[in-house]
Amino acid sequence: MSKSLIVVVVLLLSGLLLTAGVELYDRGRHDKVTLNKLSEQLATPAYQLETSLKSIIEVNEFFARLLNDNPNINTRMLASFAEEWINKNPLVTSVSSSKEYLVDFVYPLRGNERLINLDYRLRPEHIEAIQLALITNNTVVEAPIRLLQNGRVGVIISSPYKLSSVQSLRGISWGMTSMTVDLNSLLNETGFLNPALDFNITVRKLHDSQQFVDIVGNSRNLGRLYVSQTIDLPNGQWELLASEKVISSYSVFRIGLIRSIGIIMTLTTIFVLLRYLSRPSLLKNGDSNYVSDNTFTFKSIIRLCLIIPFTLIIVMSNIFSYKASMKSAEQLKQAQIFEISAQLHEKVKEFFTIPSRILIFNAEQFRLGLIDLDRPDQMLQSFHLQLRQHPLLTFLSVGTVKGEYFAASQPPRGEDRSVRIIYATIANDRIIRIYQADDLGQRSELSSVGNEYFDARTRPWFRSAIASDTVQWYPIYRYLIKDLEGIYDTLGFGMSAVIRGLEQEPIGVITADVALSQVDEFLASYMARLNGIAFIAEKPSLELIASSAAEPTFFFSGNQTLRVTISESSNPVIRHIGNRIETAESNFGTEFININNERYLIDWQIIHIPNGPQFTIGVALPESHLVSPARSVLLTNVILTLFLWGVMLITTLLLTRWFANPMHSLNDWLAGIMSGDWNVKPPIASRFKELEDIRRSTGLMAQSFKQTIDTLEISLKEKTKLLDDTEQQLKEMSTSDPVTSMANKHYFERFFSQEWSRAERSRQSMAIMLLELDDFDLYLDLFGDLDGVEALQQIAKVLNDSLMSSIDLVAHLGVGQFAIITPSTESENAMILAENILRGIEYQGIVHPKSESGVFTACVGVGVYQGGSDITPETFIESIEDALKQAKAEGNNRVVLADDVAH
Repeated sequence: MSKSLIVVVVLLLSGLLLTAGVELYDRGRHDKVTLNKLSEQLATPAYQLETSLKSIIEVNEFFARLLNDNPNINTRMLASFAEEWINKNPLVTSVSSSKEYLVDFVYPLRGNERLINLDYRLRPEHIEAIQLALITNNTVVEAPIRLLQNGRVGVIISSPYKLSSVQSLRGISWGMTSMTVDLNSLLNETGFLNPALDFNITVRKLHDSQQFVDIVGNSRNLGRLYVSQTIDLPNGQWELLASEKVISSYSVFRIGLIRSIGIIMTLTTIFVLLRYLSRPSLLKNGDSNYVSDNTFTFKSIIRLCLIIPFTLIIVMSNIFSYKASMKSAEQLKQAQIFEISAQLHEKVKEFFTIPSRILIFNAEQFRLGLIDLDRPDQMLQSFHLQLRQHPLLTFLSVGTVKGEYFAASQPPRGEDRSVRIIYATIANDRIIRIYQADDLGQRSELSSVGNEYFDARTRPWFRSAIASDTVQWYPIYRYLIKDLEGIYDTLGFGMSAVIRGLEQEPIGVITADVALSQVDEFLASYMARLNGIAFIAEKPSLELIASSAAEPTFFFSGNQTLRVTISESSNPVIRHIGNRIETAESNFGTEFININNERYLIDWQIIHIPNGPQFTIGVALPESHLVSPARSVLLTNVILTLFLWGVMLITTLLLTRWFANPMHSLNDWLAGIMSGDWNVKPPIASRFKELEDIRRSTGLMAQSFKQTIDTLEISLKEKTKLLDDTEQQLKEMSTSDPVTSMANKHYFERFFSQEWSRAERSRQSMAIMLLELDDFDLYLDLFGDLDGVEALQQIAKVLNDSLMSSIDLVAHLGVGQFAIITPSTESENAMILAENILRGIEYQGIVHPKSESGVFTACVGVGVYQGGSDITPETFIESIEDALKQAKAEGNNRVVLADDVAH
């Protein structure tokens, strides 16, 4: 008994492992097929996209050469060229050219008015591409870019050209041609938005910092399976990634089917083993009453049959439930941290987008003469109103070419953060004076005095703008206000631009600035409710800009500012995340790490500011904040499992005891009767009807058994002989095949003999077809006899439906073999019928994994006998069998006519 239980446990574990292996193999095979399908579907639109972009690049470079070679070309000729090209390629929405940073030509003008006289120096989103084009003297493809003319996301292709000294006018030495393409129209035209495709597209480009930047879609939302293809462009590569539209096309039904089959096969194997072990074995001396020690009691059989399947069901259900709950928990965790990271990403972008928008607005105001340095009070009044509308902004200030300084500011520290007006002019010896401002933005009382000598020309924001001559982000720096209250004792970061006079000469620098302490406060307030940590670090140095932790991100040592890097942070969570980011190959990621015996889910990603630095945003959430739902589900499953197990065990013990005790009593009674004790006391009545019927029947049998035993022995031989004779007669009389309900081989032979004689007498034709299913034995090996019977029945229906006359006959000769007799049929019609039968079987679509075509097919040998021919029936049948063998030798789904027996 102990050996049997060990074998059962081993079989159970082996079955589970085998089922898991089959599922893993099937999933891998499915994944391979899916990836091949995605690759095939991606190839065509990827090629079309590359062809379209390179075609536009080629024309744009031709346009640049045209302007370079013909500096005096008139606007009408340029418009004619642009019109011709746009008509050929409607993807191009506009064609433009610029002399250095100023746009001087746009076609078509309608709808693109915003581009006329556009100054690229005030567009930081374009500066990087322009500078790259000038450095490399090559075409640059910008994407994704928000098009000024319609606000849609597009692609801008720009090609630079240099003007010779003769061609140069007013010191202009270079120009740029540009063509814009609507990104959505481009993707639609090249087939990426075709709803018939089975994938979602993600397009990303390799940034000059060797980090990928998404153009279309989100790299973080890629499915488990995806394929990629690269497109080479002048300024780098685009990578196209195709991922499944569904999370996983590997269906739950398929998983359930594999697991169900595995469980059924495992239980069947155990059941067969138990039956084998419980077989009685005979002693060598022929004692048939001997029972092997391997036999089981009925009680043990019931318990095993109840406990093993029920245990298996409970275990598998809990495994599936646990996996599902953990998977859901993982998805919930990732969704939570993705949402948090996305919100932080947008907020941080907002922090650093506000200075850009405000700066560009005010630079345009100066360019149009709406703000004038000669009227500083009016200028500061405008600055004051703008800061009140943008509480995240710390400074909006101007430094003149003389070093004077005018600013409106919201102090980043202290209780009172109302807007201040700040002056540092030559008239007051460049001393910083800080004034309170009234509701109209006019200065009132003096609030504080700062730096005793302040020259705006020495500040980083002033130098950065003058050096680049464009809108420029300047490095993080320490405020030099030095007020008595210390409300400006922090670091700032922002953007500056040159202000020009009527002759385009620099007259000063305007700057918009954000204090990093405000970013600290925002991160701390945002992460407080989540009990997590978030930080922002500058790349590539990984110096901290802001953090939700209480630890400082910088120190002041005299006039020196000491920045804290991630690896130097006193917070262990930030340090661990920093170490992981430094070793990561991707610019984003999400994973679990252990920090001080606590598990955290961390997420990091890159923010790229146009024409500015890159920042890394890191977020860490403790697992305790995320896994409580999963733990609750797990605890509920454990309690439910223990409860069900206890109920099952108690029920099994009571049921087997209640059912087995009457069986034991009945067994003792039957043993007494078999030993010849006819007076043995019968068992008491049972509550089980079946056992009670057995008890009553056994009592009646005991009364009549003794009287009839001699008569039974005498008549046994006579009855056996009679039974054999009757069985033989029934076999001979039977004409129906029990599997297919059609004629059997015996009836076929009789019918063939009759039709042969009739054809010979009437000298008419008769066609016979022998049909054999392809690879039917492999189908039986794979699915078993029950599925084989079902397949034969479906094929038999096809054959019956194919008969052309009521006098035709279809017979089932053997396993996968059929015969068809069609009287009065010529060779041509017989071949047509055979072909129709094969098509009918194939169109039935009965799945046959081992078949070449994946469905059932057959081979047919056809013979036509013409009455009066000099041939015997045996030779005729042999010729058809040879034709069938030839058909099978040629491959599956073939028909061969026995030509040597026709006519």
